[in-house]
Amino acid sequence: LGPVDVTIDQPERKSVLGYLLTAPDADLTPYLAPDGDLNAVAVTLKGADGQLRTDWQDDEALKSILADESRHTIARISCFLDGQSARSQVKEMGLENTGGYIFYDATNRNWLDPGKPAAREFLLDLIRQAAEAGFDEILLDWFCYPAEGELDAIANGGSDHAQILADFAQSLRSGLPEGVALSVTLRGSADNALTVPRLAELFDRIYLPGGEDAAAVRRQLPDGYDPETRLVVTAAEAPA
Repeated sequence: LGPVDVTIDQPERKSVLGYLLTAPDADLTPYLAPDGDLNAVAVTLKGADGQLRTDWQDDEALKSILADESRHTIARISCFLDGQSARSQVKEMGLENTGGYIFYDATNRNWLDPGKPAAREFLLDLIRQAAEAGFDEILLDWFCYPAEGELDAIANGGSDHAQILADFAQSLRSGLPEGVALSVTLRGSADNALTVPRLAELFDRIYLPGGEDAAAVRRQLPDGYDPETRLVVTAAEAPA
């Protein structure tokens, strides 16, 4: 899998292009030498299938990239879309259906339950490790509940999903070292995720997947929010 270019607008420059490595097992060696046109590198530490980047804390190439102060480094983490962890620990972390079994969405994917303490602690621990390793920014993907499938069958369907997500975002913020940015990929709608104004309040940046209507998102941003530095439009969607 190759890199996907993303554009980050900043006040002092028109754009900054960064590599989004699309798989947790991507070889980082090609990205050791800085590119004059690229000053951001995004590394997937946990994919949408739950796969973790193996021994990433001992990866010499990654250590070199993190030590390069000329580049902005981003740790990309799939949060609640995580079939591997959900299936292996259904009762502790998995999103269940009303029958007590693992929930399957419309495309047969499994999710962690944001309402379960063990799921939140699992993610918080990984995020803390990434921050302590030296990443400048933590990018949370799939920070939402399932949007498709028999949603009425979710065991905790009556709970306030938006509030659960907002509370967790705030706890993540308080657990990060000062200076580490916390960002999120826009997924879903108000029915299964936080609204754009709420995301703008809780996160430093909002990333838009390929195909999103950037103009429509900008219209929902609150007054005072600077889309030139805090809204990232991804040129193409990274495969799950």
